Amino acid sequence: MTSVNNRPEILSKLGVGSGLDTSALIESLVEAEIAGPKEQLEQRESDFSARISAFSQIKNNLKVFKDNLEIIQSNNSLGYQGTTSDSTIATFSANGNSAASAINSQLTVSSLATAHTLTGPSLSSPNNTVGARTLSIAFGTWSADPTQGGGQSHTSNGMSTISVTATSTTTLNQLRDMINNAATDSNNDGEQDVIASVLYDGSNYMLSLKSQFGAANEMKITDNHASSPVYAYDTTDGAQLTQRVAGTDSSFTVDGISMTRDSNSIDDLYSGMTLDLLKTSGTAITIKSEVDLDAAQTSIQDFVTTYNDVMTHWKILELQTMMMKTRNFSWRFIVKKYSK
Repeated sequence: MTSVNNRPEILSKLGVGSGLDTSALIESLVEAEIAGPKEQLEQRESDFSARISAFSQIKNNLKVFKDNLEIIQSNNSLGYQGTTSDSTIATFSANGNSAASAINSQLTVSSLATAHTLTGPSLSSPNNTVGARTLSIAFGTWSADPTQGGGQSHTSNGMSTISVTATSTTTLNQLRDMINNAATDSNNDGEQDVIASVLYDGSNYMLSLKSQFGAANEMKITDNHASSPVYAYDTTDGAQLTQRVAGTDSSFTVDGISMTRDSNSIDDLYSGMTLDLLKTSGTAITIKSEVDLDAAQTSIQDFVTTYNDVMTHWKILELQTMMMKTRNFSWRFIVKKYSK
């Protein structure tokens, strides 16, 4: 039997002196031979492209579906929503930690909580040395400003005391880093007990120390330098750190009841709700908690819509898969036939 590979040679011999366009004839026969498999390959490519597109669409649908599901699970859209009559003074929001309830109260903010802040002596460069000394920083409450004479006392709040030792070559920047590295998070709230930084006031550089908010978090700092304890903040006489901000609690009134907290973010006033104080108010504002029915309806509708989108595109993918299987296409046959 004559093989397909010998057809061009036979046709060439037959065309000698016959006037036939054997080249065109051979080209037509080859094209006819591969037309069917080529069409199947192109269809195969089209099928795969359609499936890739379907998978991509399903992926996008699932992401939107996941986002809507998380909104519902967060309880922010189906649960209670907090509002205030003046959001520049305070905000009121559901925190999802426990069950909230309907609230309608009057709030007056008298003062905001502040963090005890101290600054050190001025230096011409942050790379200037600070001198050999050991600093110990404790936290608690001062009976009065310790730099204003004798008789003041400091009561510890139980937070860990930190100590750092500078040498004769320690710079201001290095002292800052030493304090931050030694600082702990005594109450496990995710914040250091003290944060050290180097400030530039436009002329000079100085160490700044800031504790956590509240009157009970004020610092007492001892400096063992024999002649110049300039980084002390205690009852030592002479030059010391300067108090820039005293540590204070926030003070506010809710429905005529006076309260204080050591923070401006208050999550224990009402179950499931967080009150954030932003500034003082001369008059009372309203804080409310109620179910937002419009938001709940929108969230549920979005959830249903995205679920339907996912199922629709999944059915399209199943249909495309079934159509590919019913084409009775043999990929191995094509590879074998054209790899000779």
